[in-house]
Amino acid sequence: MKSFLLKLFTKIFFVCVFATGCEKETVRICPFEDGLVIYKTRNDYFDHVHIKLFHGTVGGAPSIKDDVYFDKKGGIHYALRAKLDSGYVLALAHSIHSAFLSYSFQEYYEIETTGILPDTKKLKEHIIDNDPFVEYYYDPSPYQLYGFADSMAINLLIRKGALTSYFEKLK
Repeated sequence: MKSFLLKLFTKIFFVCVFATGCEKETVRICPFEDGLVIYKTRNDYFDHVHIKLFHGTVGGAPSIKDDVYFDKKGGIHYALRAKLDSGYVLALAHSIHSAFLSYSFQEYYEIETTGILPDTKKLKEHIIDNDPFVEYYYDPSPYQLYGFADSMAINLLIRKGALTSYFEKLK
């Protein structure tokens, strides 16, 4: 019974690995791109809402209300993005196919709390950069060594110039 389960697990593992493999040149979205990513952008978009683009088409209005936190002054900040050394940003749920909007998190949160999200046409009008990434890295491993809470360790990798030792560079 144990050998049967081991063989079954091995087959499933190889099917998953080879069936979900990602190539840089393909247009399909790699399943791990939405995990932990590190990037640099042309301009400072740290406080701007991002959306996914699929072949130039807006993927739909994002919801940020569950991913924000409030500071002591009532300001709204996105919890899934953190600044790193040398202009890098650590983030979750940022596909390489993301675009940034002119909406700040504060503005978008206020819109979202009205219950009426912008339609795709309105979102497209608010795109300020549809190819924002100068550099983009992600962890292709299903067993990620680093997590969102590891910003100090990732900063050390940046200072040592060792990002590509642990993250795959897509751009």
